[in-house]
Amino acid sequence: MGTVKEKYQSETASDIFLSKECNEPLQKTPEEQMDKYMNIEDLSEYLNYSPSYVYANWRKWAVSGLRVILIGPTPRFRKEDVERWSKKRAIVTV
Repeated sequence: MGTVKEKYQSETASDIFLSKECNEPLQKTPEEQMDKYMNIEDLSEYLNYSPSYVYANWRKWAVSGLRVILIGPTPRFRKEDVERWSKKRAIVTV
């Protein structure tokens, strides 16, 4: 049995990327990772607001707890974070 360095030098990049047991990717491709982020238009559709309203308020929402990921100058939002934030802000009326 060789050293760890020798073991990984003998494997190709696709061998490392694919799980040996099930041949499924160990990590998502960049395209798959970007699919989990919503932009302003996606968020506006999800929250049922106009895109202009969401764009005008996303910074205020970030201060109130909405997690925002900036990719360059563009704000992005994960669906899980939006759901968690909206549940904390939910107002229950009787």
